[in-house]
Amino acid sequence: MKKSIILAVALILTFAAFSCKRKTDKKALPDAGMAHEIAAYAPLPTFREVFRTLDQLPVKDISASLPTNPFKTIQEEGRNAFALGLLTADAILASHSRNKTKLREYSQEMMKLTPLLKLEGEIDQLGNKLRILIERDQWEEIDGTLDLIRKEVENKLWDTENKENYTLMLLGGWTEGVNRIAWIINSDFIDAKTQVLNHKDTWKYLIGNLEMIQSPRIKEAPYFVQVMPLIKDIQAVINADNGGIYSKDQLGKLIAATDNIKAAFSK
Repeated sequence: MKKSIILAVALILTFAAFSCKRKTDKKALPDAGMAHEIAAYAPLPTFREVFRTLDQLPVKDISASLPTNPFKTIQEEGRNAFALGLLTADAILASHSRNKTKLREYSQEMMKLTPLLKLEGEIDQLGNKLRILIERDQWEEIDGTLDLIRKEVENKLWDTENKENYTLMLLGGWTEGVNRIAWIINSDFIDAKTQVLNHKDTWKYLIGNLEMIQSPRIKEAPYFVQVMPLIKDIQAVINADNGGIYSKDQLGKLIAATDNIKAAFSK
């Protein structure tokens, strides 16, 4: 009789302990909303990656690739995020070509975009520092400050859960990076140089993030509807490499698609 009672008590205690563990495990898991957020947005590679070959390119070629006028768009949150990424990419090019005039123009336009994105404060302080460095021709520090601005923007948008604008900002940087580097390589074509454009995962993650955007202000915007097929066109070209390199015809397709993306955001 005692053995039966002891056995019954042991079974009850074992079941209770197992039930507590299940409750604890369940509590440790993210809720459905959190799990969706984790699955939805991926941290994206920095568009600085596409500029790895800049030190190997002639300064005159980089300088020739600089846009005549800084990119401008309608003051709207999503468009501003894209424009900020694009202008940061142009500023990096201007820094490498030691073009003070263009760098000043691009950086001034960048600072106009921060209020609507709630990126004042640290970003504007870095912008003021950048202006001083430009006047003093401190090019190495200029490059470091531009990289710091890029990191601050990416981190702040990500940390404040503004994943939609984070994605659009990175799209702007990658669009301009691919556009300008492809243009430089295409002007003096050597197929080995095209390897710098081979970023398959980047475009896969970019498309994944863009497809998860739910906000009607972005999802239903004309620019968003227009650019999604173009981004998939870019992915198709990037995925069709030949041992990591691309043909002159493929470069032309990348330039055309990225030109059209910029045009859609500028309207």
